[in-house]
Amino acid sequence: MDKLRKYITYHRNIYVILVSWILLTYVTYGIDPYIPNYIAVLGGSEADIGWIYGIVNLISIPLLLIGGILGDYIGRRRLIVSITFAVVLTYLTYYFAINPFYILVGMMISTTTSLYRPSLMAIVGDSLKPGQRGRGIIFIRTIPDLLSVPAPFIIGYIIALYGENSLKGYREAFLIGIALALSAFIVRLLFLSETLKPSIRKRLVDGLKDSLSVFKLWNIVPKPMKKLIKLRAVTHLALGLYARYLIRYATVNGVSADLWGSIYSIATAAGVLVSFSLLPYVDVIEHRAGMTLGFIMRGLGLILFIYGSIPGMVLGLPMIFMGRDMLVPFARRYQIDSTPHEVRARVSSLDLIFRNIFLSAGLFLASIILSFTGQNLLIPLFLGMILTFISGILFITYLPKLTEIEE
Repeated sequence: MDKLRKYITYHRNIYVILVSWILLTYVTYGIDPYIPNYIAVLGGSEADIGWIYGIVNLISIPLLLIGGILGDYIGRRRLIVSITFAVVLTYLTYYFAINPFYILVGMMISTTTSLYRPSLMAIVGDSLKPGQRGRGIIFIRTIPDLLSVPAPFIIGYIIALYGENSLKGYREAFLIGIALALSAFIVRLLFLSETLKPSIRKRLVDGLKDSLSVFKLWNIVPKPMKKLIKLRAVTHLALGLYARYLIRYATVNGVSADLWGSIYSIATAAGVLVSFSLLPYVDVIEHRAGMTLGFIMRGLGLILFIYGSIPGMVLGLPMIFMGRDMLVPFARRYQIDSTPHEVRARVSSLDLIFRNIFLSAGLFLASIILSFTGQNLLIPLFLGMILTFISGILFITYLPKLTEIEE
């Protein structure tokens, strides 16, 4: 009993974040995978999907630049609580959408959550004591994923119940999203407590000056991390080419909304299983080996998904998710182990900025390809698969092995 208490006893803020993340993750895993199909039902083309997601990723870049500064200026809690309500407005906009432009507006509202991500990470870190931070982060990230496993199936069933091309099923789903997001907002509003002391908050003018200095950050990024950021450009380009089009490729090849929900739920469960199984080994296996295995798993999953018809999709999507959940912890560990404590937040911001730039580039490239190939979805998915395997080769070949680990 004492051992169990050790793994579940934390500051109140951790439970508040956990409950709100369970609610919001249910929305993200349940509803967001169907947004590309909703765009198509509203009259959008395959190319429109890439343009919309690409534009939104670019808009988030300046928000990432100033998000951490705002958290130090007005405090963590106020920023987190106020911007959580933007999620409610996002799904409200989706509900009333009459054309794809409304989806773009809704996503632009949603991307304001980039402002609170640094503060959310900071308040989690502030609320965890030394010695419990690793398991605390696993506690609040894995449980929402686990509980959200049925979400894609439930939402897919609702959409299929009203018909694949009917707006009613999607709008019923958005009402669920609005209710869950509003619940998360209320939980944070009533129970989240501030962790930043007023005496160390910055003036807004000083904060804005600090945000401009982010453009000079490249000089303080450690050499191994510079190499990782450059190599991940290929990874994010590949992700932009295929990630948002997996559901579209499945749909045009005969997969119904409820079947897609079942496949997505299985894939989510497979990813959670990999996360749990890696716990004893994630700090032992060499960074590059773990990342390369993730790329191989993801690439093989893409081959099955593209060429295996519906049975291939049933096997391929879980492999793609397993590759992702294998890759991410090793990449994050490499980033932490190679970056000094005093610059980790700024280096993370720079990494996210590069991520969004190349993710957008992949989305825009997919849109251009689809515009000139008669909406042939096979081409961007195939290119994404090739770049995924290339990423694995580049990582094992050019990413330096760490000989010194930062504290």
